Amino acid sequence: MWPTLSYRCDACRAYTVVQSRLEHPGTCSRCARPLDLRGRSHPVQGTVAGDAIRDSPVPVILVFASKWKEAPAEEHQAVESLAHALSGEVTVLVADVEEDSRSRSVWTAQGKPRAVLLSRGDEIGRGTSYPAEGPVRYVLSRALPRLSTEPARVAA
Repeated sequence: MWPTLSYRCDACRAYTVVQSRLEHPGTCSRCARPLDLRGRSHPVQGTVAGDAIRDSPVPVILVFASKWKEAPAEEHQAVESLAHALSGEVTVLVADVEEDSRSRSVWTAQGKPRAVLLSRGDEIGRGTSYPAEGPVRYVLSRALPRLSTEPARVAA
């Protein structure tokens, strides 16, 4: 779907970009620690979320949760299933709006989304429920021709 694959390092937060799953070395290009290639969500807060969105070479799904650590297992499973299904193609970030007032204030002003799909700092989709693989792939496929020809923008 996307021209490259990208994996985010839990240790140093750097992105490692590859052209295919076959050529991936399995270690971070910055700190050389092992990368989790199975695909999972990454919790973020404050400026880390903005940095992760800005630096991502692939689209980002930013999931907003209230008290994420206490959320029901089915909510965690829905988000982790999506991260696994789109591993390398999309970065899935989770912002706990109860713990991170900055995320809450920025996004509440524009409605109360459950998830926002971003590419190169621009919003390309949003939803009020947890996203599923099919709709995310559809939105990305519709946006891909436009996104691949536009220059990257830096998120504020």
